[in-house]
Amino acid sequence: MQQDTKRKKDGFNLSLARKWKKMSQSDVALLVGMHQTDISDLEKLETIDDEILRKISAAMNVPFDFFTDFDLEKALNSYTVNNTETYTMTSGENSTHTENSQIKQIENETINNNPVDKILELTEKIETYALKLGRLEEVNKQLIKENEQLNKR
Repeated sequence: MQQDTKRKKDGFNLSLARKWKKMSQSDVALLVGMHQTDISDLEKLETIDDEILRKISAAMNVPFDFFTDFDLEKALNSYTVNNTETYTMTSGENSTHTENSQIKQIENETINNNPVDKILELTEKIETYALKLGRLEEVNKQLIKENEQLNKR
C-alpha cells in the first residue's frame, strides 16, 4: 500500500490510458471487479492506491509506471523540432529511462500551423485552379468550333 507523495496525476493517467485503449469506465470496472462509479471516482483522484493501480494495470495491459510516472504536460513540452527539420520526442523527466526516437522527417517542406496562412495558401491554389479551368474552357470552346466546322463539310 505504498504511495509516492509526489504523484498527483494517477487518476488523470487512468482516464488517459482508458481512452487510449478505447475502453469505457464500465469496461475497466468489469475487468477489475469494480463498479463503473468506482472507476469514475478513481479518475478524479490525484493518487490511487498502488494495489488498485497494479490490478488495473494488469487488467488493461498498461505498464504500472504509466499511471504513476507519466506526465502529459512534460511529454508535450518535450516535443521539439530541431534544426534538421526532424521531429523528435524525448520522454519526460518522470520516465524510468530516457528515450529519443525519430518520429518523422520532413524534406524540403515548411511547417505551417497558422490558420490565416493556410487560408491564403488555399486561396492561391483556388485561383491557380480557376485559371487552369478557364484555359481548359477556352480550349474546349475552340475544339467545339473546330468540330462543328468539320461536321459542316
